Amino acid sequence: MSETLKLKPRPRVNWTAQERAEWLALFGKSGQTVVEFCRENELSKTTLSYWLRRERTSQRAQSALVELPASIVSTVAAAGGAVKMHLAGGARVEIEPGTDPLWLGQWLPLLLTGRP
Repeated sequence: MSETLKLKPRPRVNWTAQERAEWLALFGKSGQTVVEFCRENELSKTTLSYWLRRERTSQRAQSALVELPASIVSTVAAAGGAVKMHLAGGARVEIEPGTDPLWLGQWLPLLLTGRP
């Protein structure tokens, strides 16, 4: 491998978010398959595959968010009614006026992906 790996593989460990990001960046630059990369770096194939799946799911959830124009938001707020959404997976969501936006922001990834 052309780049020196500063991370040392550890069995059965909780990797930090920064360590996971570093491993994923190194894998992305490597041009290797998951099997080749894991074998060369003594990293579990299952672990790397899980991180890759989580990253793809997170990217899909972020790209699924749509910012509503202020005019629509103010119209809905002025009407005083609930906002009803039908999500692609079949879920239906009704957001009542006065819902805390921070609380809603914490639940949106779960609503969109089925995972926190």
